[in-house]
Amino acid sequence: MVGQEIINLFPTPIMTTDVDVILEKKDIDTFKNLEMVRYPINNGSHSKNLNVLEPKQFSLLRSCILNHFYDYLDYLSVSKFDYDWFISSSWVNLHKPGDRSHRHFHTNSIISAIYYLDIPENSGNTIFELDEQDNRLHMPTVKLKFFEPNMYN
Repeated sequence: MVGQEIINLFPTPIMTTDVDVILEKKDIDTFKNLEMVRYPINNGSHSKNLNVLEPKQFSLLRSCILNHFYDYLDYLSVSKFDYDWFISSSWVNLHKPGDRSHRHFHTNSIISAIYYLDIPENSGNTIFELDEQDNRLHMPTVKLKFFEPNMYN
């Protein structure tokens, strides 16, 4: 129809939660020792492996993240049984002092999540940009106790 307009009336829900899995030092070391590739714009690195949650070693962590995802779906009143939900990819980002994540969109995802493995002192915030008008939601980056990462979505 001519003249139709969609107005984004309701906010985008963002969930924060503690992930209930305690990773052992060897598991954290596995993530930290992944082969990394520098982003083309030289602002950080990502793991060459884009499915880091696939190995059996991380099946408990993967299940825990999926359970939190299902809780999020419940909040949205969406049944986990209505669709074939899956994790399309999972990778590790590494940002050293002076690095930053560039503005980007996960166009291949309906829902995205961030799992913080390690957050150094004086790290920046996670910023979700809502639109081109510079409306931003600043989520504080939570300093985690050893073996107690968080997930943001």
